[in-house]
Amino acid sequence: MLQPPLDAPRAADRIKGREQIQGAGMRQTMIDWRFLASTFDGGPWMRPVEGKLKEFPLMIGVVHVWEQKWGPVLGTVEVTDPRHHRRFQARIYEIRGKDSSVARFAAPEFSNGVWGFYVPGSSEPE
Repeated sequence: MLQPPLDAPRAADRIKGREQIQGAGMRQTMIDWRFLASTFDGGPWMRPVEGKLKEFPLMIGVVHVWEQKWGPVLGTVEVTDPRHHRRFQARIYEIRGKDSSVARFAAPEFSNGVWGFYVPGSSEPE
């Protein structure tokens, strides 16, 4: 199993992961993975708005995560649960929106029915 360097940043909302891509031979690529949200199976994304928690559909780009079939991509990324700081080997998925857009994300199951969602990149959440 690949381990991040000991001096890797540990910020809760920005995770440096190592994506392992399998194919003709084994390639290893460093990609930044940003924690997006955690939620229950099929559940909404709960975010604070004006001091109160509000429900939002869990979207990656323009694609609703729970409305599309997840297609596994060959490869995994090691991520850290930002709340409990446990490491997970997360499978990478792609989903296609109704408009043919494609969204890629990593999703470990933190505990029974509780999923974490990570997206490539280091930009701020939408």
